[in-house]
Amino acid sequence: MHRDPVLEVVLITGPRKKFMLYKVIGVLAEEGAEVVNASFSVVGDKIFYTVHCQATSPTVGVDASRISERLKVLIQGRTKHNFPTVATN
Repeated sequence: MHRDPVLEVVLITGPRKKFMLYKVIGVLAEEGAEVVNASFSVVGDKIFYTVHCQATSPTVGVDASRISERLKVLIQGRTKHNFPTVATN
């Protein structure tokens, strides 16, 4: 398993899909990531959220694939076998 010291999370939603950003930040914190910066922009009917994080322990890092799965379930309310697109870098 590869663990990274930095993480960028990009979430794309529409006006009908609501979620609480503090819950996203909570998942990141539980997984050992500290939010460095967060922003959003609205383009047409899409809302783009970008969250820049760093591992609270750089030598341990964060597991981007695990965070991605947890965020997808949080935002979409679906199991890992039926995900819409959520990107992590």
